[in-house]
Amino acid sequence: MTKGISPFSRPKFKDLTLSYNKGEPTSSFILDLSRLKTLHAEPKYDGRWGILIHEEGSPVITLYSRRDQVQTSYVHPTLKSYPTFELHGEYIFGTNFAKSSDHEGKVILFDMTYCGECLKSLSLTRRRATMLTMLDRFKVDGIELPFVAVQPIADFIEIFDKESIESLAHYVSNPDLYEGVVIKDLSDPWGQPWYRIKPIFEMDYIIMGFNQSEAPKYKGRMISSIQAGLYIGGKIEHVCNVSGLNEAERTAMFQRPEDFVGSVFTASGKSLFKGGALRHPNFVRLHPMKQSNECRWSNNV
Repeated sequence: MTKGISPFSRPKFKDLTLSYNKGEPTSSFILDLSRLKTLHAEPKYDGRWGILIHEEGSPVITLYSRRDQVQTSYVHPTLKSYPTFELHGEYIFGTNFAKSSDHEGKVILFDMTYCGECLKSLSLTRRRATMLTMLDRFKVDGIELPFVAVQPIADFIEIFDKESIESLAHYVSNPDLYEGVVIKDLSDPWGQPWYRIKPIFEMDYIIMGFNQSEAPKYKGRMISSIQAGLYIGGKIEHVCNVSGLNEAERTAMFQRPEDFVGSVFTASGKSLFKGGALRHPNFVRLHPMKQSNECRWSNNV
């Protein structure tokens, strides 16, 4: 098995979202999960996907990236007696999570597609069992490698069980530790899509004003983003700029700013900072039923 023959790409993701309003999962999250069959959930670590390739008779295991670039290699003379194999995992290297955890330099393994023969047609259950057997063999042979099997969050999750939902929510709502959750069907062969859940936080803000577009195509025609505010300590403070509006919305806000300033709108983002700002905020909709004095924020939240 050589690099040219074995450049495997990861199965495709189908994205679900875990929407939050100050930390509470919404009903849409449960409805999204109800579309799935078998729920085998794993945390998705903040790392680089990679494939570990060993060729029979070689003392070397090479870690390749998704673009077939060599990330690193591991050498042990006992590996010469091992068959050709391919292990898949997340290489924890270079991210803030890696630097602040004990996983720096480790490969969190989640699948195996080759072990003396191709395993891709087998179920995930059988592939994982082969992977764990390989890791046990490393220990017996005294081969110390920074490989760790991912620990499932739960198998066959009851989607309407509160504790199961909360167990998933923990992994999705901690962006400093994880990138979210991956859900797979234990009976699937390799290559079937996986479901990925990343957090989407929602906040209601007051429109304080607008940032004007400097792009030649839009200058003098439409805004670029909204200046979003919250009541903090009794007064309105600007906390973030929100983009993601379509051209019709940007044009209307440019032409009639007085119709919008002081109104409340909803934005979504990938996480929520302590100051009330969303990370990568995007406009969702106007919220005409909410008053601006209801948009309050405490730094202690």
